[in-house]
Amino acid sequence: MTQFGDYDANGRAGTIQGVNGVTQTLTYDARGRLVSSTGPEGTTVYNYYAVGLLSSLTKPNGATVSYEYDAAHRLVAETDAQGNRRELELNDLGNPVEERLLDALGQTRWIEHRIFNEIGWLSSVSDAYSNQSSFSYDVVANLIQETSPSGNAHSYKYDGFHHRTQTTDPLGKVTQVLYKDTGDVYRVSYQSD
Repeated sequence: MTQFGDYDANGRAGTIQGVNGVTQTLTYDARGRLVSSTGPEGTTVYNYYAVGLLSSLTKPNGATVSYEYDAAHRLVAETDAQGNRRELELNDLGNPVEERLLDALGQTRWIEHRIFNEIGWLSSVSDAYSNQSSFSYDVVANLIQETSPSGNAHSYKYDGFHHRTQTTDPLGKVTQVLYKDTGDVYRVSYQSD
């Protein structure tokens, strides 16, 4: 069990001990933001913009990751210590409709385009070569089908608690899952050849 201790006057934990017995020591600034976390590997330092958003973190090995946000305070870019950059283009709902990875020279190394339906659920993903995967949902947002760029489709069924109870692969083979009343998996059965 994870244990928290050494609380300050504002109720913030000064130490966290994980289930593996490793302890992290935490420090905060006057605004209550985490500014450092120290463990066996060393100290990670967190820096913030004036508005309170995380601007960068420096890992124990000295590598720094920096973050950029749009006017709505949504993450739109992060840059690692080697100068590699991940950029996000967001729609009005904040969904990432395009994601790009650029190298230190600014060359695009990977790009992904995403389309979301009017409710904000992911409906398709495509890469720079127009390889597209698509996704379909039921009325309560359970994923009921995903189709790969090659046209292979997996379909899914659910119980009233939104537990996935059946998966059908592109070859028509079915995997069924039964659940206990607690929601834990009780039995899994696979259709063999």
